[in-house]
Amino acid sequence: MSQIAVTGAGGFVGHHLIPQLVSAGHQVRGLVHEQRLHVGTGAVEIQHGDVRQAESARSLVDGCTVLIHLAPGLTPDADLEDVIVAGTDSVIKAAEHAGVERIVLVSCLGAQAASRFPFYAAKWKAEQLVRGSGLPYVILRPSLVLGRGDGLTAPLASQLRSFPLVLMPGKGTHRQQPIDVDDLVRCIVLAIERDDVLNEEVSVGGPMFVTPRELVDLLSGVLGIRKPKVAIPSTWLAAAGGVIPRSVGALSPARIAQLETESTSSPGIVESIFGFAPQSVIPRLGSYLAADTLS
Repeated sequence: MSQIAVTGAGGFVGHHLIPQLVSAGHQVRGLVHEQRLHVGTGAVEIQHGDVRQAESARSLVDGCTVLIHLAPGLTPDADLEDVIVAGTDSVIKAAEHAGVERIVLVSCLGAQAASRFPFYAAKWKAEQLVRGSGLPYVILRPSLVLGRGDGLTAPLASQLRSFPLVLMPGKGTHRQQPIDVDDLVRCIVLAIERDDVLNEEVSVGGPMFVTPRELVDLLSGVLGIRKPKVAIPSTWLAAAGGVIPRSVGALSPARIAQLETESTSSPGIVESIFGFAPQSVIPRLGSYLAADTLS
C-alpha cells in the first residue's frame, strides 16, 4: 500500500483512476482545480488548489511516496505553456522536497519538441522536466483515450444529432490507436507497482488503429445517423473557437492538435509490457455516449 498524490483528480482519467487506487488499498490524496468533483468515491482526501502554485503542490505531495501527474489535460481555454510546463515544474519541485519515491507522468504519444502544435510541444517540455528531475519516474504516452466523459465521443455524437454536417480538423486521416480509459488506468496502477518500467517512457495504445473520419463513421453506426464530413483547416477551427457551440467542444485547440497528429505504436505493446491485452473500443462506443459531464 502506498500514499499516492494525484493531480487532475477531478478530470476524465482521474475520475476513473481514483476508485481503482482505493480498491487496490492505496491511500489517495487528489488535487482538483474546481470545486466540482467527479472522483466517484468518498474514500480519498481531496484538496482544492492550482498545481502551478507551490503551496498547493507541496500540500498535495507532503507525506506521499508516489505522485501521479495527470494534470493538465485537454482544457479548452488553458494557456498550454503555463499550465502544462509551469504546473509540471511546480509539482516536481514539491516532489523533490517531499522525497517522493516515484513519479508517474501521463503524457501523450504525440509529444515532441518540434511539434507545430503548442499542446504537444508543451507536453514534451513536461516530459523533459520529469526526466531531468533525478527522481525515479515512469512516463506513460497514450494515444487517444476514450471512455465515458472523454470529451470527444459525446461532442462528436452531438454534431451527428444536431448539425447538418460534422467538422473535421484537417483531412481527418491521421491514425490514432484508441485505448479505453479503464485499460489506461490499469497501466497506471501497474506503473506504480512495477520496477522494470522505472525510468522508461512507455507507449500505450489499444489493439486497433482508427482515423478521426473512421471514428465518426463508427459513431454514426452506433447512432444510426449519417452526416457529411467537412474538412476544415485546423487554423480556421482554432480561430473560430469563440463562436463554435459548446456541443462541438471536441474542437478545442488541444483536441485539434490530437486529431491532427499521427499517434500510433505497436498494437501489442501493452500486452508485451504490462501483461494484459487491452480491449477494443468499438463495442464500447455506445457506453461512452452518456452525458459528457467531465469535459
